[in-house]
Formats: sequence, C-alpha cells, structure tokens
Amino acid sequence: MLSDYDDWRPALASLLQPIPFPKEALAHAKFTKELKYVIQRFAEDPRQEVHSCLLSVRSGKDGWFQLYSPGGVACDDDGELFASMVHILMGSCYKTKKFLLSLAENKLGPCMLLALRGNQTMVEILCLMLEYNIMENKDTQLQIISTLESTQTGLRMYEQLCDRQRELKELQRKGGPTRLTLPSKSTDADLARLLSSGSFGNLENLSLAFTNVTSACAEQLIKLPSLKQLNLWSTQFGDSGLRLLSEHLACLQVLNLCETPVTDAGLLALSSMKSLCSLNMNSTKLTVDTYEDLKAKLPNLKEVDVRYTEAW
Repeated sequence: MLSDYDDWRPALASLLQPIPFPKEALAHAKFTKELKYVIQRFAEDPRQEVHSCLLSVRSGKDGWFQLYSPGGVACDDDGELFASMVHILMGSCYKTKKFLLSLAENKLGPCMLLALRGNQTMVEILCLMLEYNIMENKDTQLQIISTLESTQTGLRMYEQLCDRQRELKELQRKGGPTRLTLPSKSTDADLARLLSSGSFGNLENLSLAFTNVTSACAEQLIKLPSLKQLNLWSTQFGDSGLRLLSEHLACLQVLNLCETPVTDAGLLALSSMKSLCSLNMNSTKLTVDTYEDLKAKLPNLKEVDVRYTEAW
C-alpha cells in the first residue's frame, strides 16, 4: 500500500534498498511474489532517488535488481520486470558504460533472449554494447548482431547504428579546424548538422557559450577524439550530459560550466576525468562536499572557479 503513494515511495525505497530481510524470506516464493509489486512500483518511478534503490548499496552485494533478474532467486517471470528495471536505470545510471559492462558480464543471455522476443529496451541495450565496444570477443559481437538482425526492430536499429558508425569514422578523420565557436542561440540540431558536414579529428577547442544546447548534444561531443577545451557557459547543459562526457572524454583539460543547471549529481561524475586542469563551476548548484571530493580526486586541477556557489 505504501508503494502506491508517490510521497511515501522515496522513504520506502531507501528503507528497503539494503534488503533488510533474512535469506529464508528471500527464498520463500510467496514472500518474493508479494514484494514484486513493490519492486515494480520502484521500477516505474522516474525519480532517481527511488529507482536507484533497485541497485545494491555497495559493490559485491546483490540488490533488488539482481534478485528479480533472470537467474535471481526472486525472478518468477520471463524477464518483464528485469526489462523494466534496465529501462529506468539506463536513463539515469551514474556510469552507463559500467552498467552495460555489468549486464554484458552477468546478464547477456537474458538480454539477448528478450531482444530476440522483440523487447525494444533490450534491442537498444545490445546496440549500445556494440556502439560502446563493450564486447571484446568477436564471436559474442557476431552473436549480438545475429540477434538484432532476427527482428524487424532489431534490424532497423542495427542499420541505424551502422550508419552512425560510418558517420563517426568520417567525423574523426584527421583534418578540419582546431578551434570552433558556434553562434549564440545555436541548438543541439545545429551542432549535429555542423559536425556531420566534414572531418573534425583535429578539433581541440570548442565553444558553445551562450547557445541553446542541452545535455542532448553530449552524444555529439563524445565523438570528438581530440577535444581538450569545452566551453558550455550559460547553456542548458545538465547532469546527464556531464555523466556521458565523463565516460568518453578522458583527455578533456578545460571545462567551463558557468551558469549551467548542473548539480552535484552530475558534477561528481567529473571525478573520473583525471586530465582536467581548469574547471569553472561559477553560479552552479555545487555544494561544499562535492567541491572537496573533486579537489581530492582530480590531481591536475589547477584553476577552479566556484564563485556564487555554496562552496564559495
């Protein structure tokens, strides 16, 4: 009953995240079947504070996600709840590549079976595994491709992936400008259109300051292999975009986030970008704790602007 109420669900999810039940209860079919309704409510909640509680509280310990996944002690369906959980977690997962790697290592079979049965979430997951080079084994890659080609949805999405990969190779060819500034009021679509017009393998400095770009443009930015300086001053670039950048732009040295809507949730992801030496977080929702965490984990950070934040 508590899980049916939006205002009660965050506290309930937090309470249940550590799985405060004995193993005997989790091995009892009636108990896990009744609890499945609650887990489904968590998987349908768009708030990260709720659905993130499906994951374990620490590495090495199973969470609800593992228990209700195919092969888990509580799974009593063909993967429907598993697909729902994957769908919501992929939308906000702190480490998308890390999550995909975990799926590839532990749940690749169920993912391929559900994709074979036409589950769109799993088709997308398999495409992402190929796009991000999650699978190193050639035979496994070919098996994934065969699975995708076995359904109309999978074939269409795989063909789209192949088109993107061809465009990416053209984009990353050496050549083109080393510096680029987009006009103010430019949009995500304008950036995508520009980057599709030629080679930008030499681009090191990109300014999107005072444009209308959002986190969606991160999909384009991660295609720039030589990018070292990125200016996002006064844009609508947010947390989800930062998470994506942190996983793909390891060589980025200068990042300007002044007057953007980023919060601690996204800024914490920057701790993996060890090459950062200049970071502007002026007029963001940065807190003191996150600032201290970034300083401790970014050894090359020399220039930091935290004016007009809690950390100032």
